[in-house]
This record gives sequence, C-alpha cells and structure tokens, in this order.
Amino acid sequence: TLTTTVLDEPITYKSGQVVHNADGKYRGYTSIREAIQDSVNVVAVKTVQDITPQTGYEMAKKFGISTLTKADAVESLPLGVGGVSNLELAAAFEVMPNKGVYKEPVLYTKILDQDGNVLLEKKPKKHTVIKDSTAFLLTSAMEDVVKKGSGKLADFGTMPIAGKTGTAGTTEAARDAWFAGYTPYYTCAVWCGYDDYSELESNRSPKILWRNIMEKLHEGLAYKEFEQPEDVVESSVCKTSGKLAIKGVCPETVTDYFAEETEPSEKCDLHQTAVICKDSGLLAGDYCPESSKVTKTFVKGGSDEDKMPTEVCNVHTGEGLLDQILNAVTSAVGQTNTDNTQNV
Repeated sequence: TLTTTVLDEPITYKSGQVVHNADGKYRGYTSIREAIQDSVNVVAVKTVQDITPQTGYEMAKKFGISTLTKADAVESLPLGVGGVSNLELAAAFEVMPNKGVYKEPVLYTKILDQDGNVLLEKKPKKHTVIKDSTAFLLTSAMEDVVKKGSGKLADFGTMPIAGKTGTAGTTEAARDAWFAGYTPYYTCAVWCGYDDYSELESNRSPKILWRNIMEKLHEGLAYKEFEQPEDVVESSVCKTSGKLAIKGVCPETVTDYFAEETEPSEKCDLHQTAVICKDSGLLAGDYCPESSKVTKTFVKGGSDEDKMPTEVCNVHTGEGLLDQILNAVTSAVGQTNTDNTQNV
C-alpha cells in the first residue's frame, strides 16, 4: 500500500555495488508514497527485490515498454536499464488517468481519399494493466511529486497534475532528464539531453518545458479532479510502520487512501516504550530515583538515535548504598531529642 514502509538504509546489489540515493542521504523507515515523491532509490530497489526483478520486468512490458529485454530483469530495473522512447513513456503514464487501461499510441486514426473512402484506419489496441483503484493510488502519490516533491517546477497551477521526474547518468552528473505527467485531460512526456550524452547543466528543463506546453493546452478547459473509484477508502495508520497505530505508543499517524480490504489490520510492530533514566540515557534500574525516570518511545531497527538502549543505568547503582545507610545511621545515633532519648 502507499503507507507500507521500507527501511531506507545503505544496501548493495548482489554484485556488491552500493545503492546510492540521489541526495546521498538515508531516511530510515520511508513509506511508498514518500519514496515516489522524493525518488528514493533504495526503496525502489528493495521493492523490486521483494516482488522479484522478473515480476517488475513483466509489469513494465504490460505498460507497453517494448525496448526491455530479459537481460533487464535485474535489481537495478527501477533505476534505469536499456532505454525507452518518449512515445512509449507517455503511453505508459496514460494508464493511470485511463483507469488502469493501456491504449496503444497511434500517430493517425484514419486516412480518407478525396471521395471520403477509408484508405487506412488505425484502431488502437487496449488491455487492462492494473486495477482502477491502483491507478488512482499511483496518481495520488504522483500528485505529491508535483505538489511537494521533485516535480514542483511542472505545476502550472490551474489543474490537478500527477507525474514523475527521472534523471540518468552518474552520481556526479546528470546526462538525461525527464518529466512524464498527466492531468485529467492530457498526458505528456518530455526528455532533455544531448545526442553525444554530454553532461547536463541542470535537470530543470523537462519540467519547465512540460509546464509551458501543458499550460497552453489547458487554456479554457474546465477544472476537473482525478476521479476516485468507489472501492478506494481512507484510513489512519502509524506513520513509521504503516500499520494500525497504538494509542500512547505511536507518536505520529497519517491518513491515506487504500484499495478496499487492503487497509492495515495489524497493529504497529515498530514502536516500543521503555522507562529511561534521563541522567544516563540508559534503561532505568532499581536504584534510579523516580525523579530521573522518563518513559520514551523507540523504533525497532531504526537509526541509532531511535533505537532502545539495551544496557541498564550505570550512574545509579547499588555500590556504596550500604555505606550510605550506615553513615546515615551513625550520624543519627547520639543525637538526642528534648526527652534525652537517642534517635536511631
């Protein structure tokens, strides 16, 4: 689901090559929605490892990408293999606003002679790729790409827009840049690059071109929203685990869309609470005073900052406690009250 979380962390391919995110950072537990929004490479690769590269390859073929070969069914598939034409990329993205149905791209529909007789006719082939609910969920995630992610420059402000940025090259330099996106009316894909694969000065150009072209196309068109299918529902979940939040334990919840009957039914299994001694930052022990104890929430398998400590407080210990008691008793013995009796 869009709220399913994947641990964004340093990983390698089977070859031993390290998978890098474009910004060089790792985010910890990251939802599929956030990964799409921010183009998180590690989450993309882990997802394909989970479903298997072969499944990812077969799905890409269903979306009409004809240039892929069986050799492209590898872990790096989501980050770019082989090549793809703008025409096929636009047709693939049209599946989402077309409610999950792929429609073969055509350059003409009919050619007539001077008498009106049909000389050539092209009826595009169609087939269902994904459920309409899945298409809507992907659209919702890619709307975030434009609203607050890597595709903000494509937003022309008068129509709902969903889309995805793409950059290829090396970690040091971009050499290909794309923006593929759509509105409830039109789908468009833009590529920018040099024929000799030279380094790009910026990856902004496709988004700016896309915006200028699509803004002109939409002049005078009535505002329209992407249509939400009846079998898509909303539910609130723990932001970290993507599962049902536990009251008093999970610090943050989010509300998102789900295909009906895919809403999480399991409770969060990533958050846990523990009593910590604030003087040592470790688990509170038997000798920690109540004034030093605090209850904190931790994330299983998270960053070092989020992990629950495993050691018990080493500031407050039982060592010397007996001496402290004896000293207190000794100081009390010999003190007399007004009745000349000893206080022990």
